[in-house]
Amino acid sequence: MNYEDMSDFDIAVELKNYVKGSFSVYADHRMPFVLCEDTNEEFDPCNNPADMWPVIIGSEIAIIPPVSNGTNGWKAERFYPQNCGKIIEAIDANPLRAAAIVFLMMKDAEKAL
Repeated sequence: MNYEDMSDFDIAVELKNYVKGSFSVYADHRMPFVLCEDTNEEFDPCNNPADMWPVIIGSEIAIIPPVSNGTNGWKAERFYPQNCGKIIEAIDANPLRAAAIVFLMMKDAEKAL
């Protein structure tokens, strides 16, 4: 799946399947959103560090700033031995979004095994 082309909302919908808690997907006059029913707060992992940080730490995803990685965006990466020892990586202007993409790519690699 090409996560780079997905909206932040679509990434949140995909990611909610792997995060603890009960979630619902809603659409209102603003835009569609994912609501965490346990806290009654919007789940927005691409823009809220509190939503994404447990995933980053729990999955051991590295986040590298643009100056250090030689690109124009933040790089998220994870050495993933289950994927034949390859590095799974994503680059995006938003470091949380890059990490979410790496996490979802990891999950895809697990399904392929």
